[in-house]
Amino acid sequence: MDTTYIEKTTGFSEQTVNSVIDGLIKFIQLELRAGNEVKVSEFGVFFPQEFS
Repeated sequence: MDTTYIEKTTGFSEQTVNSVIDGLIKFIQLELRAGNEVKVSEFGVFFPQEFS
């Protein structure tokens, strides 16, 4: 994943940016697995969906 833009605009290192992004994705996955809806302001809504 190219994190250059985020690094430049925040001043955070590539490692820090990757850690935050990975943490956010894992959090969303855990919440969805628990059946919860996840709203990310000004981005979108993630909701659990069952597949048959």
